[in-house]
Parts: sequence; structure tokens; C-alpha cells
Amino acid sequence: MATLKETVKNQPALLDQLFHTSAIGVQFGEGFDGDFLYMNDAFLAMLGYTRAEFEEGKFSWKDLTPPEALKDEGVTERLQTSGEVKAFRKQYFHKDGHRVDVVINVFLIPGSKTEWICYVLDVSPKSELRKLMEEALVTC
Repeated sequence: MATLKETVKNQPALLDQLFHTSAIGVQFGEGFDGDFLYMNDAFLAMLGYTRAEFEEGKFSWKDLTPPEALKDEGVTERLQTSGEVKAFRKQYFHKDGHRVDVVINVFLIPGSKTEWICYVLDVSPKSELRKLMEEALVTC
């Protein structure tokens, strides 16, 4: 079976079809030190980056993750032990500096201990609506 890295390298048309047309963010990664192998345009747009910036290696997932989340989320450990971490909330830094609220599912590629796929849903609009509603209730 081909590794994720080989698939990304050898079948770009398949990846384009599957992931560039997706409305949710998708990331492929290898290892747990912050390296992305691939991410779709929906994820890049969610955080304000371009494909060229990604391909130039201008950021890693650790660069995009607020420091407090790196210290306490424990996702790497859970992923390594169970192979999957379902629906957890997280924030990423947008390129302009504001935080983007997301819900993430991440899992190891079957047969791999280091290659992972992550689905990312931007829930910032819901977070903003909740904040506005809470503020409105306080002022009533």
C-alpha cells in the first residue's frame, strides 16, 4: 500500500478532485512536529493564506496554534494511542492575527503511526453569534 506521502506526490489530480472542491478544511501531515504535507484551499482561505505561502513552508500547525493550546490539548498523545481524535474545539491564528474557532477531527492513516488526516470546520460565525447573544442578554 502506498504511503500518504507517495499518494500526495504521485496522484495530485486525485487530491485536487477530493480536497480542493471541499467546503471544509482538510490537512495531511506526517509526524507530530508541526509539518503539513498538504492542505486544501478551504483550509488556506479559512486562515487567510495562499497556496504559494503553504508551498514555501511559511508556517506549520504549531505556528498556527495558540501557545496555550499547544501546552494542554494532548491531541498528539491521544492520536498516537487511539489512532483518532474526534470533534474537539481548537483555535488557529489567522494570518492577520485574529483567532479562528474550529472543530477538528483527526485520524492516523491506516497502517501508519505518523501520517494523519485532519478535517477542520470553521465555527467562528457561531462563536460570534453566541457572543453577541450573550452581550445582548447582559444589556437587557
